[in-house]
Parts: sequence; C-alpha cells; structure tokens
Amino acid sequence: YYWPQEGLMDFMAISPTGVVSIMPTADDYNTNSVSFDYTIADDESLHRDLMTAVSTGINNGVTGDPVPLNFKHLLASVRFKVGDMQFIKIESLSINNVYGGTITFSYDKDTDVWTNTIPTTKKTYYPDFVDTSGLPTESEIAGNINNATLFMGPQTLPADAEICVTYTALLTGETQSGSANIG
Repeated sequence: YYWPQEGLMDFMAISPTGVVSIMPTADDYNTNSVSFDYTIADDESLHRDLMTAVSTGINNGVTGDPVPLNFKHLLASVRFKVGDMQFIKIESLSINNVYGGTITFSYDKDTDVWTNTIPTTKKTYYPDFVDTSGLPTESEIAGNINNATLFMGPQTLPADAEICVTYTALLTGETQSGSANIG
C-alpha cells in the first residue's frame, strides 16, 4: 500500500497478505497514526508471523528504484525445546490463561513506533509438536517445525498463566503431568 504526499511517496507493507481484514486507507494514513486489527486464531495451525514495514518520503520520480522495506515482527514466537528425552515421551502440551483474541496495532508516524492493545479474553493454546521419543537434548518440539510455530501477541502475562505438560515414562508406562507458572 502506498500514498502520494507532496511529490514523495509513503509505503506500508503488511505480511502475510490477507491476515488483516480491513487495511488502512489513504485517509487513515494521512493522520499521525495508522491502526489495524489482527485476530489471533484459536486454531494454532493457522498462526503466522505478522510483519510490517514502513518507508516514508520516497521520491516518486520515474527511475523505478526499489523501495527499501525494513520489516518488523509484531507477534512473539513461542518455542519449546526438550531436555533428556531418552526415557520420556511428551503426550500433550498447553499454554493456559494467556490473552487471545483481537489485537489493535497502531503505528505512530512521528516516532516510527508500533504499539498494541492487549486482549482481555484468556485462552488456552495447544501447540502442535513432534514426537519426542528419543530426541536429543535441546531439540525443538514446537516452533518453526513444518509451520507449527505458535505466534502470540506481545503481552503482559496474567499471574495465572502457565505451561502444562503431560508425559509418559517409557520404562514404567506411567503417565504424569506438571505445570510451570509463567505469569
């Protein structure tokens, strides 16, 4: 998206395409800030990184030079790595009581800073992960594996936010669970 302005052009790019239902218009852009809404999908397999780039004051001459776009990530990637998995298999993994839903992102043209609202609805996410049996220590089990990355809005975590894991001890067949507070 681009807007002419007194012989110069301002550009804004949002990637991937189609993640923002209503794109900013030229009227929006001609104010001091530009805003758009993004909804974090309940289905983790639909999570994608959200990136934006803004380039202002580009001379719109006839040279056809490329426009420099420096993309910034607006969402945080959540990844999980394992310890010694020789005798343990993770059965389930969840992130509980974190905020989800719709976020409004705002760009202040004067300061070149993005800010965002924090949704008020608490959600539980179940990231996809690979089979953990026999994986070497530090193997990543969720995050950037076959597009299974869990992306969440930058946020202050509620006091009751936690990660829960259910696992099976392979030698005994016992299933146990544990949780860790991340709030």
